[in-house]
Amino acid sequence: MFIFCVALGATASFFSMASTVVPGNSGGWRLTDIHPHRGGIQAPENTLYGFKRNMRDGVSLDMDIRKTVEGDIVVIHDKNTVRTCDKDWIVAQKTVKELKTLDAGHQFDPERDESFPLRGKGIRIPTLSEVFKLFSEQKKPGATMWIDTKDDESYPFEENQGMYDRLVKLIGKYDLWNEAHIEVARAEEAESLRSRDSRIRVIFWAGNADKALDALNYPHYIRIGVSRSAAASVADQVRASGKKLHVYDRRYTQSTWDELKLYKPDSLGTEYYGKLIEFMGL
Repeated sequence: MFIFCVALGATASFFSMASTVVPGNSGGWRLTDIHPHRGGIQAPENTLYGFKRNMRDGVSLDMDIRKTVEGDIVVIHDKNTVRTCDKDWIVAQKTVKELKTLDAGHQFDPERDESFPLRGKGIRIPTLSEVFKLFSEQKKPGATMWIDTKDDESYPFEENQGMYDRLVKLIGKYDLWNEAHIEVARAEEAESLRSRDSRIRVIFWAGNADKALDALNYPHYIRIGVSRSAAASVADQVRASGKKLHVYDRRYTQSTWDELKLYKPDSLGTEYYGKLIEFMGL
């Protein structure tokens, strides 16, 4: 399954590499940028180690955020730390100081041979402020950040309001109104964020094509999950509406890349972004 995203109400900005006409496309299609999912498969996910590599490679950032017990924001996907770190803690029950003692490279095993090459190398769970600082200092023209606000039983929507306040303040502190895009799962989350500041750019997750097409009139970015057979018809309507199209696939192959060129997406997301760049000839 591909996951599609359309953008509304925002002026697109491109990387220097994004201005390249993609090889093999006679229509002169121009790809805007690439988002390595959680930093990509080449590094421990959601870490400064991976994000620094993304920025050196000239691609955008993609991350997940959760709040700590004191209301600060850290960059991590799961509600607990066992999958990526050396202890099993609930993120929302710990302070930043406590979470900083964990080894965020402990479970990284890219070759799946239990070698764990980055254990004990000082890789930590970053705060969102640390990621914003890195991005502000090293960003290339056109770079963007996609930030997924996690919302589950550990802290439901009603309890996320404090995190939204902190998130909007951080975006303002680092002046990332154009670059930071917030991914949410429900319309009330988008409305809550935008009520704090109308400059906030929001990505809306829709579960099917019908919901995605209904959302074309919303004033935010929209990420849409559709089947491959439905992708072409959705892409045509998105393009006809003047919106932007994003496609996510975990691992691109030459054949899926050739198929994607038919849809002319504006941006692509993947764990294996190095392979994608190779297919693109960039």
